[in-house]
Amino acid sequence: MKVLLLFFVFALTLFGCKKSERAQRDLDSLYSIASSQKATGDFALAIESFQRLLTLDSLRATTYRLELLSLYEQTGNFRASLSMLDSLSSVDSLQLLQTKRLAFLCLLGEAEKLKQLLRRKFPLTQHDELLLADLYLQERDYDRAQYHLAALSQSENALVAIDALGKLATLFEGYRQNGTDSSTFFLRKLSNVLTERLREQPPLEEQFELLYRSAHIFSDYDAFTSVADSLYVQALACLNRASWKGDNPEVLSAWITLERSRIGTPQSQALEQALLTFRKKEHALGEAFAMLLLGTCADYSTSRRIDLLLKSLELFESLSYPDLPYAVSDALDKAINDLLALLLAQERLLEAFEISERIQMLKQRFSPKPTLLKPHSPTFEELKRLQGEIFAISVMKDSLAFLADETVRTERSQRLAETLSKKQGEFYQKFIEFKSTAPNEAELLSPTPLTLSEIQRLLKSDEALVQFIFGDTQSHLLVITSSKTYRLAISLTHAEIMKAFKTLRFELLNGLPLDSNDVIRNATRLALTNAIFKPLLPFISERSQVYVISNAPCPIHLFGETKLLGETHAVSYLSSAKQLQLANFASPFDVPQMVSLDEIDVVPFRLFESPEEALLEWGRHDENTKVLGLTLSRPIAESYRRFALLLSSQNQYAWINFSCYGK
Repeated sequence: MKVLLLFFVFALTLFGCKKSERAQRDLDSLYSIASSQKATGDFALAIESFQRLLTLDSLRATTYRLELLSLYEQTGNFRASLSMLDSLSSVDSLQLLQTKRLAFLCLLGEAEKLKQLLRRKFPLTQHDELLLADLYLQERDYDRAQYHLAALSQSENALVAIDALGKLATLFEGYRQNGTDSSTFFLRKLSNVLTERLREQPPLEEQFELLYRSAHIFSDYDAFTSVADSLYVQALACLNRASWKGDNPEVLSAWITLERSRIGTPQSQALEQALLTFRKKEHALGEAFAMLLLGTCADYSTSRRIDLLLKSLELFESLSYPDLPYAVSDALDKAINDLLALLLAQERLLEAFEISERIQMLKQRFSPKPTLLKPHSPTFEELKRLQGEIFAISVMKDSLAFLADETVRTERSQRLAETLSKKQGEFYQKFIEFKSTAPNEAELLSPTPLTLSEIQRLLKSDEALVQFIFGDTQSHLLVITSSKTYRLAISLTHAEIMKAFKTLRFELLNGLPLDSNDVIRNATRLALTNAIFKPLLPFISERSQVYVISNAPCPIHLFGETKLLGETHAVSYLSSAKQLQLANFASPFDVPQMVSLDEIDVVPFRLFESPEEALLEWGRHDENTKVLGLTLSRPIAESYRRFALLLSSQNQYAWINFSCYGK
């Protein structure tokens, strides 16, 4: 009996071993199939196979997760990649995975999660610290940003030091010490770091990075554009060397052509070649930027320039990007001002106004958004996350243009294009449904510009909308009422109004008390009144409310002959006429999105120029006007942002009228 029992146990064990062997062979076979699917480009099937393996075989879970991570990354499923990284905690100490996590969070615009990760990470690499400093700069936490940048500017890694010095120059631009702009100090130090490192004759690819990054930083400062152009030429020489082994030299050369055109005189032939390169490589931002710069070429006819600039605006509107590089954004502003001037010179008022609104909606889409004090609906948050994924895939797809291997570029681009198409279809289907049920919130996701006739319907009979368009050679003024539109020519150019504004601001901030009589006697103010206010007065004298939009600081509330306009009229400075519509959208449960709080170039005075000034702000509370006087310890823009967020969180205003004075 015992022998029989032992035999039975042995048989069961043998059967179990054979069954286990069969199961293992099945797993091995499935793994082989999954690997083959990945190798042949059947990524959707490969993902399904590895997901199935993950549920069947826990012993090799890490291997399957790493395979899935690679597949998600190559198909643009960056949020799924992050989830997969979260499940790889056992190997998360690997530097490669940490780097991937940071990259995915950056692509998806997850700034808060990125900051939390960097704060927990130890030790921080120098590139981590640069990224953290960038996040602090975005939040306007300048003290923390400066702390990290100051340390990094002393780095032995020249590339890190140059990046840090460039950001410090931006941070301290406008602050003067011993009669010199503080940014100049950091730029000169940057030049020294660059010179010392180049003397050591680093590898060719590093030479290019040093020259290009330095040129890019110098190009943002008028006094250093000649230095920037020289460095760009040296960077191009690196690309033309036979020993070059870096990214695609054709695309890099095309991008440098655009950068040089932005700070110099655009050459149509070179720009047309760059445009063809970006089209061939499917680089959407490069194509839009090249088209924009072509529209600024003086050797084209007026009609050709208008067509090119309109086409470039369409390309920018079609971009699925979270923001624009500063160089591109700056060129866009200047070129669109040229377009408006060209249209107004041809009496095309309707087009000029609607183009100006389109560009403001574009700027609103690309500008950083302030942190909201109150969460939106679940559908809004879901759409925002989906929009972030679309942005991430678009940016990644564009970056493939710089790959040297054309076969790899084409394959990856096709995979990302497929994922992008699916995500966009999903977004627009949900967005259309959302817009029909919650038009207010939908506008925050994808603002649509208003037409001239729509704006006129929003204006009351005692209101006027005034739009200043200051150009390089000719300036214009549009006055829009509920029934008519007028165009006036202005003698001041963009450079002249900026110079006059700077003089006026200096005179008001140095000794004059906050008394309107002293302001009225100011000679600079009187000159601006004669140049701008007198021609405008007949169109606004009978109006009680004046809305002002301007592409340069124009303190119209300070204009007037015997009294200031701000004393006789309600004056509101808007970033866009769209704000008039958003005022009607504001409900007791929503934060009124009336003012683009980061748009510092549309207010009467340039902000950030002085660390301490007095600020007079007033807001409309129901039908009553309340006045608040504040003495600030922070820069005006930051105080204004905090003040506006505070009021909006209490649902106390629909828009803010404000004037800035200093003492």
